[in-house]
Amino acid sequence: MMEELAEKTMQDSQTLVDSISKCHRLRKTSATSANATSSRSHAVIIINIGDSGKLMLLDCAGTERNKDSMHHDAEQRKEGAEINASLFALKECIRIFNDKNEGQQVVIPFRQSSLTKVLAEAFKQNAQLSVICTASPCCTDTEHSITTLRTGFNLSGRADTCSDEMDQGDFATLLQVETKTLSHPKSWNPEQVQQWLSNVDKKRFEKFTCNVPKATDGPMLVKYTQQRMKQICNNNEEQGRRLYKFLHLRMEKADASKGEQDLLSQMHAKFQAKNA
Repeated sequence: MMEELAEKTMQDSQTLVDSISKCHRLRKTSATSANATSSRSHAVIIINIGDSGKLMLLDCAGTERNKDSMHHDAEQRKEGAEINASLFALKECIRIFNDKNEGQQVVIPFRQSSLTKVLAEAFKQNAQLSVICTASPCCTDTEHSITTLRTGFNLSGRADTCSDEMDQGDFATLLQVETKTLSHPKSWNPEQVQQWLSNVDKKRFEKFTCNVPKATDGPMLVKYTQQRMKQICNNNEEQGRRLYKFLHLRMEKADASKGEQDLLSQMHAKFQAKNA
């Protein structure tokens, strides 16, 4: 569904900037466990430059894996599925567009989604395509960033020239910087549980630590339901839900941190085997 679709004549550059800012404000976002302002829609701006052609700007919402959406509500899961389907259709169109530019006789399936229908003119023979990828410097986002960069490179039409080459010094740096795995809550002892409860969310829940038995360890804590968190927070439903979300966010970050460690180890082993 395309909401707030409009066409407007620009009188000057400031009008254009103001219109783009307005489009950005209209974009649908919502809080998820990973991002407080997660994009729940794509954003498309098409600038008609008279006889010179058109400039199409597309800011894609990020693709979502199953484990990223395990705590989403039904509406967010539906949005995630629609986002993934439209991104798949876009990647297929771009892949086939690159084949077309190499002289192959192909038909671009732009009717597969509303997104690619809007961008249909971008798949003409004389069109030019640029892809800009956003990568996070945070170590817990390494897996997502690598996937994003690989996707961007594949969209460039030069996937066969992609190289994973890296020298030993580069690997040493990767393995030394921020490689300490974030501890998972299920590994905590009772003291660590109390410490986390006292400090999480700027000590918001410190006053409730007395409601958690001193013998509670990590394996017990991770089994707490949202209802149990509510009881810990003196039956405050909002704070109970917030504490439950913070615990599961920590669990997700710990899993991502371990995944990063495993990925770096695999890359290092692959490099050593290649250069043995």
